[in-house]
Amino acid sequence: MGASGEDGARQFVRYRQALVRSFPGAAVFMERMACDHEVWLITNGASRLQRLKVSLSGLDQHVARMFVSSEVGYAKPHPRFLQAVSDALTRDQTVCLVVGDSLDGDVLSALGRGWPAVHLCGDLDDGDGTRTRVSVIGDVVSPCAHGAAAS
Repeated sequence: MGASGEDGARQFVRYRQALVRSFPGAAVFMERMACDHEVWLITNGASRLQRLKVSLSGLDQHVARMFVSSEVGYAKPHPRFLQAVSDALTRDQTVCLVVGDSLDGDVLSALGRGWPAVHLCGDLDDGDGTRTRVSVIGDVVSPCAHGAAAS
């Protein structure tokens, strides 16, 4: 690759990193959840890239554990990926709430394991030009209904 190709590759990486952002409200939601719960993140992709995106978004400070498809060896919703998450749960961890933007890959696979799920998809105006809709599927307790937020 020539000098101009290397410059272009570096510019692409910088540009792509600058575009990383979380869903509107995700940081507040994860912060609330992390007060009383251990937050795990499950995602598909290359480990280095996925971990970098979580770090750049600032959400890594709330994540206790990450399952990345390239590390697990299977991509969600493959049963072996979900089994890896199930196997990591301890006897004390009785609830696994899945929050995701993919109806098939996140929500339906969670419901198939008996886990409640929250589906995020773009529909509501968040006041900053973005649109997010949250559909609650399953028996989900609001993060505001317990712990410090409830007092």
